Amino acid sequence: MDDSVFCSCYVLISCDIVKGMSLFLPGLDLPVPALPAGLVYTPEFINSTEERCLMAAVEREKWNREISRPRQSHGGRHGPLPDWLAAIARRLADSGHMEEVADKVVVNGYAPGQGIGAHVDDTASCGGEIAIVSLGSLVEMVFAEVAGERKAAQLLEPRSLLMLSGAARYDWSHAISARRSDPVAGMRMARQWRVSLTFRTSVRRGPATA
Repeated sequence: MDDSVFCSCYVLISCDIVKGMSLFLPGLDLPVPALPAGLVYTPEFINSTEERCLMAAVEREKWNREISRPRQSHGGRHGPLPDWLAAIARRLADSGHMEEVADKVVVNGYAPGQGIGAHVDDTASCGGEIAIVSLGSLVEMVFAEVAGERKAAQLLEPRSLLMLSGAARYDWSHAISARRSDPVAGMRMARQWRVSLTFRTSVRRGPATA
């Protein structure tokens, strides 16, 4: 990514962990047989310089603090994406991770101890692909089958990309537990400030018919 899109760097604490650690049960360092079909995890989707500059760009924007955690909404009914998000949206499409260029992004901020309840992203207004870019602290995301009992989890490393489509998008919920640390290789890793960038496409509706 062209660094000219971004501003000066933002100082943050991030975690360097052993690559390849991906599947964990909540609270236990035990392998899970399989993640949901349609879930694709890519470590180091962006580099550390891009991460720092994205964090700086996020902090220049206004946070909505009227909900349980800081949040920003860009694109869609809010107008065009700012350049720093549009560049990532274009990269997701150009690299083949998304079939279309995302036109809306939700930015969520997570302080240590904050999480998000189990949910399936809105299906009425959002398309079939969800892309989550993680900045800052590592965190564990937990998945649960909506119409079954299977569960799985994925560690989201800083600078990673998580893609959800197909069953992972529609048939499994995802959540982040509200806690201050996560299990990693038999230890507990303390959380720091984390930011997620969630890229979505708008559902295209054809003209009404009589």
